[in-house]
Amino acid sequence: MAHKEAEDKFDGTTFEDIRDLIDAAERETVESWHKQGQEAAAPPEAAQPDVKAWLNGWWVDPTEATDGMLNGCRVMTRAGRTSVVVAFDPKTRRVRTRSGTIYVLGMPETNFAASNRALMRRLGM
Repeated sequence: MAHKEAEDKFDGTTFEDIRDLIDAAERETVESWHKQGQEAAAPPEAAQPDVKAWLNGWWVDPTEATDGMLNGCRVMTRAGRTSVVVAFDPKTRRVRTRSGTIYVLGMPETNFAASNRALMRRLGM
């Protein structure tokens, strides 16, 4: 009986459906950035040859920040981490690392964003 109740509550929603909803929300966010005149927030890398990658699902250790923003932090993703951030532009969401590499910050990791709302506001997100 409990299994049937659980099925009724989910109404056939699958993990793929949830992933599609998340992807749609990310696309809407990027589109809204463009509408707000922040075209550099998520342009194709080909249009910005100095940008190495657009990072989604990123997080930082906020205790590493030397300026209350991102300077002094390493930006991390599931794929790895950057060298230490030395500059951050909140308008374009670009970070420059000690090695000179430039990244564009996309959507942060959900739990990190929820747990660090004050930092997210300071970063303009």
